[in-house]
Amino acid sequence: MAVPDKKRFERAYNAVMWSADAPEEQKIGNLREKALHAVLKYYFEPDAKNHEVKIGNFYADAISNGKIIEIQTKNFYALRKKLDFMVISYKVTLVHPIAEHKKICWVDPSNGSVISSRKVSKKGRIYDILNELYAIKEYVGSENFTLCIMLVDVDEYRLLDGYGKDKKMRATKYERVPTSINSEFFLSEKRDYYMLIPPELGERFTASEFNRAIRMRGIAASCALKFLIYIGTVRLAGKEGRQNIYEVCETLETTEGP
Repeated sequence: MAVPDKKRFERAYNAVMWSADAPEEQKIGNLREKALHAVLKYYFEPDAKNHEVKIGNFYADAISNGKIIEIQTKNFYALRKKLDFMVISYKVTLVHPIAEHKKICWVDPSNGSVISSRKVSKKGRIYDILNELYAIKEYVGSENFTLCIMLVDVDEYRLLDGYGKDKKMRATKYERVPTSINSEFFLSEKRDYYMLIPPELGERFTASEFNRAIRMRGIAASCALKFLIYIGTVRLAGKEGRQNIYEVCETLETTEGP
């Protein structure tokens, strides 16, 4: 785990949200640009001239010290073609922010004012990325690929434009604004991914126990477990009754999973 640079984050936040030169749509009073993405882009590369750089038929979010920075909040499948091209010839760091603490702010859509806010009790954890990683499993362990997981605090702005008396049902999730970076985790080699196995599982566990530990179910949980098997940190150890038993590998498996 790396210690985040608080001053660098503050400068990045100000560059996006409060700078006199910032486009009007980037300011809190009129949020249209994806602020979370933009702030992290400035955090990793303060010079805007190095943002949205064309490489081949693709655009890199940023180039910092000769390395490509890609920021993706969800849907890793959408990155596959870009990574196929970039990882061959360039050092790529894929940044994924997770809201460790979140505050929901309800906004009056007629004037943009915040009507009320509340903190969400559920905390985000590094394991929340697991279901996304199966989509990019082939790049894990490549000398040109690094994953950076960032635990951040986020204010999520939602418009009071939904259904019901309070207009909150199916309301529009308008914007997410980062207010702090709490932790950074850089995963470069396959062995680094052991940190994505919840320690409470122990050495042997069932799929149900795994699902509870990572707080996922269904397809998301299945993709998460398949990813860990694929990269060799977990393997199928046998069965107990009708249940498959999995175990954490003491050393990385050399064969690929499903």
